[in-house]
Amino acid sequence: MLTEDDSLYLYHLTLTKPTAAIKSILGQFLDNKKSQELVLATSTSIELWQFHQETGKIKQICHQQVMGVIQNIDRIRKGGSNLDLLVITSDSGRLSILEFDKDKRKFFPVVQEPHSKNGMNRTTPGEYLCVDPQDRTITIGAIERDKLMFKAQTNNNKLELSSPLESVSKHTLTIQLVALDTGYENPMLAAIECNYAHYDASLKYDPQISNLTLQFYEFEQGLNYVARRKDTLEIPASSTTLVPLPSPIGGVLVAGSSFILYHNPTIDQQLYLPLPSRAGSTPAPIVCHAVHKLKKNNFFILLHSELGDCFRILIDYDADSEKVTKLSVGYFDTIPPSTSINVFKKGFLFANVTNNDKMLYQIEDLGDNDSYISSSQFSSLEEIHDRTDNEFKPRGLKNLALVQIIDSSNPCFGGALVKTGESKESRIATITGHSHLKLKTHGIPISTLVSSPLPMIATSVFTTRLSAGSNNDEYMVISSSASSKTLVLAIGEVVEEVQDSSFVTDQPTIGVQQVGLKSLIQIYSNGIRHIRQTETEGKIEKRTFDWYPPAGITIISASTNQEQVLIGLSNRELCYFEIDPTDDQLIEYQERIEMSGGQICALALASAFVNKSQRKSPFALVACADETVQVISLQQHNCLETLTFQALSSNCTSAVIIPNETTLVAHLGLENGLYVRSTLEDITGKFSDTRVKYLGADSVKLSAISLRQSQQVGVLAISTYPWLCYRSKNKPRITPLMGANIKCGSSFYSEEIGEGIVGASASELTILTIGEDEESSEMSVEDELAVEDIGLRYFPTKMIVDSQTAFVIESEYGVVSPYQSGEEVDSDYYNAFGYSRKDQSWASCVQILDLESQKIVSSTEIEDNRKPISLCRMNFGNQEYLMVGTSKDITFELKSNPKHGIITFLIDGTKLQLLHYTEVDHPPTAMIPFEGKLLVGMGKYLRLFELGKKQLLRKSSTLVDYLTRIVQITFQGKQRIVVGDGSNSTTFLKYDSSENVFCPFADDVMKRHITALECLDYDTVIGGDKFGNVFVNRIPFTLSQQADQEWSLVKYQDHYLNSAGNRSKGLCEFFLQDIPTSFFKGTLVTGGKESIFYTGICGSLGFFEPLMSKSEVSFFTALENSIRKVLDPNLEEYDGKMLYCQLLGKDQLKFRGYYNPVKNVIDGDFVEYYLELDPRSKTKIATELDRTPRDIERKIADIRSRVAF
Repeated sequence: MLTEDDSLYLYHLTLTKPTAAIKSILGQFLDNKKSQELVLATSTSIELWQFHQETGKIKQICHQQVMGVIQNIDRIRKGGSNLDLLVITSDSGRLSILEFDKDKRKFFPVVQEPHSKNGMNRTTPGEYLCVDPQDRTITIGAIERDKLMFKAQTNNNKLELSSPLESVSKHTLTIQLVALDTGYENPMLAAIECNYAHYDASLKYDPQISNLTLQFYEFEQGLNYVARRKDTLEIPASSTTLVPLPSPIGGVLVAGSSFILYHNPTIDQQLYLPLPSRAGSTPAPIVCHAVHKLKKNNFFILLHSELGDCFRILIDYDADSEKVTKLSVGYFDTIPPSTSINVFKKGFLFANVTNNDKMLYQIEDLGDNDSYISSSQFSSLEEIHDRTDNEFKPRGLKNLALVQIIDSSNPCFGGALVKTGESKESRIATITGHSHLKLKTHGIPISTLVSSPLPMIATSVFTTRLSAGSNNDEYMVISSSASSKTLVLAIGEVVEEVQDSSFVTDQPTIGVQQVGLKSLIQIYSNGIRHIRQTETEGKIEKRTFDWYPPAGITIISASTNQEQVLIGLSNRELCYFEIDPTDDQLIEYQERIEMSGGQICALALASAFVNKSQRKSPFALVACADETVQVISLQQHNCLETLTFQALSSNCTSAVIIPNETTLVAHLGLENGLYVRSTLEDITGKFSDTRVKYLGADSVKLSAISLRQSQQVGVLAISTYPWLCYRSKNKPRITPLMGANIKCGSSFYSEEIGEGIVGASASELTILTIGEDEESSEMSVEDELAVEDIGLRYFPTKMIVDSQTAFVIESEYGVVSPYQSGEEVDSDYYNAFGYSRKDQSWASCVQILDLESQKIVSSTEIEDNRKPISLCRMNFGNQEYLMVGTSKDITFELKSNPKHGIITFLIDGTKLQLLHYTEVDHPPTAMIPFEGKLLVGMGKYLRLFELGKKQLLRKSSTLVDYLTRIVQITFQGKQRIVVGDGSNSTTFLKYDSSENVFCPFADDVMKRHITALECLDYDTVIGGDKFGNVFVNRIPFTLSQQADQEWSLVKYQDHYLNSAGNRSKGLCEFFLQDIPTSFFKGTLVTGGKESIFYTGICGSLGFFEPLMSKSEVSFFTALENSIRKVLDPNLEEYDGKMLYCQLLGKDQLKFRGYYNPVKNVIDGDFVEYYLELDPRSKTKIATELDRTPRDIERKIADIRSRVAF
């Protein structure tokens, strides 16, 4: 592959996946009759969550990326099975049915039935999906015209689909499509449809007089034909949701903004019921529902409105006449507005919240004692519309109780990289949802349980059991080398000092270990104390035995496990002991070895093993003062022989050996702040697959800790601040612990406290747990990004971050602000229930936040029905100002005529002082400082303003006639800017001071709808458009030189094709699927390499890392191609075991090149599939690249660790 010298290659990785779930469903996907799992589907991924009865919470057990765009999901069960399958429609043009493999914890496709060509449009089926309640048919529908029905059959325990039966309805739009429960009669569908044939001529649709149609479809099983029934029903234009009722009731509920209509097509029965409306607000449409079967043929039905109000429906059914006699509806509770809701069998409700964190509630009461409105009072829809007494006031949760909050970052409107004083790691600030500013830090949050002073300065902390059969740690030993003291504490309900421990307390302790059955050993500077416990007549007696080194020699280092003890003496000798399993005796190996590398710095024995039956470490690590580490054999035939010798970059201060899934791994902490992880070969003890990471300026101290929840042993690494080394999703991770100020530590477990870490810093003892949930007794290491939340007032739209201060503009449509009255406001009430609704009304404000203290320091309301649309912080003279572009009386109607202006605020410390307001004739959608003036992009104009006493003074105006709406401006340097247009991509302009105008001299070859733009260098920009594409444009070097040195030649070039006189060169093209909302440069790790981060509207966060060399470009390009061959089902090299990578049947190149072919971007998410391949496929790819599998895995891990985690 030829790589040009001036080309740019990027490596893309997604750090956090999109969290905007399009739908959630319940099903039985695990092999457990009583289980019930939740499936969440975002546009590009599926997640499986399992409910845990012990904790009353749900936990994610599977997350899979799909190479495609998911449209809808449902579940189906094959005949004779108790497991559900997942049905997915997508842009691949195939109907995919997936089965969950509980062993591999992944979904695998069992059916991929093609039905349309690749892509999506309004006539492509897939937008709607419904499965017959008896699992006989699957129906997919398009927004317009087409519906396809597949007959599902089970043959030889395999689900098979017949050829689709098509139903075509010309000039018909489908609003909603559901499958009715007809028992074992012919399957039926119900749809809300709109026939627009008679609107084509007038081009006018009046929802007040243009009713919708409730249409039914029936599958004639004998004739194998889908019939469109003639018994249609006209329903009001506000109808939005269909609720199919289970058998034996049958029929369907039609829900609108103010009514509920029951209709059963088999017996032609209709009932009418008014829907309660919130007091002070206009009626809100129903957006989703949940139907849950109770015992004795009873049902629990919930409707959920756009405002978040939940209503329970009661149905009185007469089994003799087989008719519904009465419907009743009552207000149930209010939760955040959700896309879908689901009711678990265990009595929990999951809310797939639209613009906020997802919620799990426990249903504490069914609301049987609440007031209900009955259908017996109404005989037509007209009577319902005349009623005005069905209002209610929202209340606090009565029938529901919040149990769990699942963090969600959608919609994300922008982000920035910040650094606060509390952390040396960079943070990412994002403005998300309704309404939050979230600080995301690479780290694991902790909960401090105990913090108390110590009578000495602690240098080491140890925990130990008293017997081999105990599950709990009972002793906590704190040592101080500065004070030459040891403190022994008992771990229980109260942590207190132990008086009869038999420990040596007047010397510093080097190691503590429970050995044998009921013995302890304490290693201190002048010897080893062996404490044996015996029980006679119910009394516990302790006997001590001491071992001393030669006179004048001290112990300087030690490592232990339950069967072995290894100590290093000050005369550079190693002493090795083993424990006699019969009587717990400490037996010294007769030979000693003198280390030639100088003073012994660190020792390590394996304390846990891959094979559970193994109890002794086959190797020992010995680090010496000559910056070397040696692997010493401890096996009988070659005990204390040196197997491997390895040079280091600095002295090793600490070492640990813990097991991996298949072998032992050595962890080394160096004096220069480096942490080294290396695999030990089973027989030779050689180091391989070495990884290095810089942790901080201080030397690294290591200790092994138990992570029982994830069933592994991790490493606590402490440098400038503590880190946790562990494995997550079969990958090694090293993550800082957030807010933990400890200089030494050890893990412990007790019934009273649970699982945690005890640490010390100077004279302060701290007991902490990993994770934010203090009530949980288990440490959680699932999340690598710690999220800290700051609540805002309205929807945030733009943000500027300056050091530790953030300026945020916020607005919300259709509500009335309670803050403009000047009275005291109960913010908790409005956070729970939202603001009062009012059409064509805006509530807006500007808030200033201190990111270090995570508090809002100033809030300024923007009155007079203005919406802020842009933001700029700049200096005029020596004063700081905040400029806010606004539009007044803006609505979403075509005939709206809003007024526009710029508000100037003086920044006075942490407050804003209104200076003046300047009217402009176009919406000021983009603003930046430019040479001491304010540069504003409005419509097709670029205008410069200076500060005046009563308003801004216009100094320049430039019309760029081929632009439509300037939405982004970046300053490139000197007098050059780049503007991003809402439909005409990017344009490079230079300010001509002689003529006082901006002159465009280069633009893009494509028309793009820009949503985000960022300067990379003087000639290069990166941008994103509203279709999910990311691109990098650069002007040619010769053109850039001419623009700087021979401006007159460039300025007077003729424009052609309604664009500038020159074109920029497209360097990179890549499809994200998520719409980029911001780009920013930086790194998340200490000493890392600067890269380009992005945020997406659906909550995704990722980065593009520039590749450093041609060899790196060639390697990753070849690797990506080789993986593509293994995963492409159309090629001979395809491995059927990798079906989970092809869930939708769409090729990776087609997906990443959705609109434009991929150019100069390596898909890192796809490359990391290599880590999940079987050994045979890994070796085959490595052979093609002339590498070893471990070399490739190290390269993949290294390129990620340069920037993030």
